[in-house]
Amino acid sequence: RAIRDYSEAVVSTQSTGEFNKYYHNGTVFLTLLDDGTGTCFYPSGAPAVIITLEQPGIYCYYVLSDSDDNARLLAVCSQQGRTTVFYPDSKLHYVATPLEGGLFS
Repeated sequence: RAIRDYSEAVVSTQSTGEFNKYYHNGTVFLTLLDDGTGTCFYPSGAPAVIITLEQPGIYCYYVLSDSDDNARLLAVCSQQGRTTVFYPDSKLHYVATPLEGGLFS
């Protein structure tokens, strides 16, 4: 559903350098700032992915569950090859570095 809504999205660039895309129903899909940081939202309006700047040109992505009142961290991914994935109950599921990775059950 979200992908179909996004394909019909409206784009708006504000004079502040903020770039926005919207779901067809008018809720925000994506907000990006000039430095590349931003937030992607679920159709519910809750943050889905938060993009942060670790250092110039290197971003980190935080993936959250779709919840307005109790969002959980589902994954953290870095452009430097580090990834951590959590089960929905917040237990560790997978960890990777540029050299190795481990799956936890």
